[in-house]
Amino acid sequence: MRSLAGFAAGLLGAGQLAQAVQVQLLYQFPDAKQSIENIAIRRNGELLLTTFDDGQLYALDPLAKDPEPRVVVKVPDATGLTGIVEIEEDMFAVSCGINNLTDASMVEGSAKLVAIDFNKATDGVTPTVRTFAKIPNTQMLNGMAPLPHIGSTLMSADSNKEAKRFSLGINGIKFSLVWMYFTNSDRRLFGRVQIDEFGNRKGEVEEIVRLPASSGLMPDDFSMFYNGTAFVAAHPNSVLKILPDGTWTVLVGGDSAVKLNEPTSTALTQDGKTLYVVTGGGAGGKGGQVVAVTL
Repeated sequence: MRSLAGFAAGLLGAGQLAQAVQVQLLYQFPDAKQSIENIAIRRNGELLLTTFDDGQLYALDPLAKDPEPRVVVKVPDATGLTGIVEIEEDMFAVSCGINNLTDASMVEGSAKLVAIDFNKATDGVTPTVRTFAKIPNTQMLNGMAPLPHIGSTLMSADSNKEAKRFSLGINGIKFSLVWMYFTNSDRRLFGRVQIDEFGNRKGEVEEIVRLPASSGLMPDDFSMFYNGTAFVAAHPNSVLKILPDGTWTVLVGGDSAVKLNEPTSTALTQDGKTLYVVTGGGAGGKGGQVVAVTL
């Protein structure tokens, strides 16, 4: 299902117009339970989608005439897949567990990390699945990234809920040089902190952008370009572009021809020309969306 939906324009935090971008709906799951949480891009251009759909990982070819997702694997003993990151060529780490949908957490003791390895696909399509870490004392494993200097070591956000229902703390994380960038959904914050080569904090947290409460926006996971520009999925219906100096734009918003329904994450192609956005869905009983934004 491919829908070309024209152009959308955002607004700078200061109120100036941002550049127009082309927004295209590639696919939307038909069932609200098929909520997409995160996205990764394989070397061959295929998109990998983590979902809360009974532990299923999907793949989608964004360049197909009529993109249609396929189930790659169903992770055993998991109902929800959250973070995903490539740890070796065509091998991905995925955080997962058993959902507790009443308060956006994982059932105690169910959280784990699995390796999805396409290199060992016996039929050339279906990867192997191997659990390599169980992390029981967490509430909701979420965004995940490998340390820059120790690629075999992963950092994961544990999006602990506070007093409010569905209130998440640290959500997405990414690394650039000596900095760990992160979003805090509950505080509407995009910030960074300096780390050492082992992932230990070296300085104070720096606030890059704190979204005003009046905006109604809540940041989720994000992707970064090599120049430090971040593309942040923001509930309920937007994608934000944040420059290193803290200037931010609503790149795709509520006035877009494609209405984003609870954006959860983004993934940027290596050339920086296409941004893929995934959403949780739910409106009208439909599931998550996969959207392409041409920058």
